[in-house]
Amino acid sequence: GDALKLVPVNRQVSIDIELPNSADLSEVTVTVTAPSHRNLPVKLYRNRDHISANFTATEIGEHIIDIKVRDQKVIGAPFRTHAYNARAIQVGRIPNGVLGQPVEFEIDGSGAGSGNLEILVNGGHVTSFVRNLGNQRFLASFVPHEVLSHLVEMKFNGETVPGSPWQVGVMTGPKMAVLGEAVRLVGAGTTAVFEFSALGFSRDDIDIQIISPSKRPVTARLVEEKGGEFRVEFTPTEVGSHLVEVSVAGQKLPAGPLVAKVYNSALIRVTDVGSGVVGQPCQFRVDASQAGEGQLEISINEGEVPNHVQVVGGGRCLVSFTPEQTKPHLIDIKFNGETVTGCPFVCSVSDTSRVSLTLRNLELIPVNEIARFHMGVDGSGSAELAVSVRGKVSITTLMYYQALKLIVL
Repeated sequence: GDALKLVPVNRQVSIDIELPNSADLSEVTVTVTAPSHRNLPVKLYRNRDHISANFTATEIGEHIIDIKVRDQKVIGAPFRTHAYNARAIQVGRIPNGVLGQPVEFEIDGSGAGSGNLEILVNGGHVTSFVRNLGNQRFLASFVPHEVLSHLVEMKFNGETVPGSPWQVGVMTGPKMAVLGEAVRLVGAGTTAVFEFSALGFSRDDIDIQIISPSKRPVTARLVEEKGGEFRVEFTPTEVGSHLVEVSVAGQKLPAGPLVAKVYNSALIRVTDVGSGVVGQPCQFRVDASQAGEGQLEISINEGEVPNHVQVVGGGRCLVSFTPEQTKPHLIDIKFNGETVTGCPFVCSVSDTSRVSLTLRNLELIPVNEIARFHMGVDGSGSAELAVSVRGKVSITTLMYYQALKLIVL
């Protein structure tokens, strides 16, 4: 019978055995061995001219049926049959379709066993295609050529697959548009948001794929708003361009992938901020090579002091300015509107033109005697001076100017 071909799991099946007229039921032995090497219970019943052996398979895979009469195997024994489970067929979401565009959906039969899968679209009037993905997974598709609801029916070994049939709506084409900018700057660790419209479609018809600069997928959240508008949200952590691919009913946005250019202002390094002198250029360095793409803004004393930026390549630059006043100069730096860590940087500025030196009698000086020179500071306010004498000497200082601070090095 059919039990020698394919049998369903969890359902009793019967094998008919024809016996010689002189054979008795007690002389017949039927053994059914499951893939796990377990023998299944078998019940024998005598009919008019044959014996029926009933058993129930509980696991998918090959079963071995051995039949003996008076301890002799019947011709052809052992027999092999395969158990299957149509209810284990898993069908992925079938999206609504667009006229003339493939409608694709996945089928997972890895837990169903061996057998024949039948797919009918509109009773077989629309051709369907199946591509093997390996490991008993398949990609099924069909192309609608009429703007009407399509009925997808599926059977496995003649049994209806769970969920069948499916109704698939078909439209002339999705009206899709990007709302706002398709390319945006996004700070690392903050939420990136893109909006688009797809009239006549629901969030079940939309697929979002986001790829980071290192080619890793990024999890996104799709929010359906009113009037056929949708919002994509995700939080990037990696600096660089993230590609956001949006597909509606298998059709991609006409504007192409959306792009989130991710930056991180905390990765900007500011170095070589020292002290300055009135009238002489001061320089410091800014390294934005690891911070991503964006706009760098630099201001000295809230923009009162002009600065010049020289790009040295690789996201690095040399910044210079010339102080005109003896006061601390505050350096503020912003990247894409965000204040760089450490700001404001302070550059102390002094005025050497106020200091005069009298160096008479210092061309030649005797050893072991005191050598003297004079320093003067013009104008009001205080001054901080440093004196350095190279060689084996001891320095004695006398302070005559009330506002003078003298540092001996």
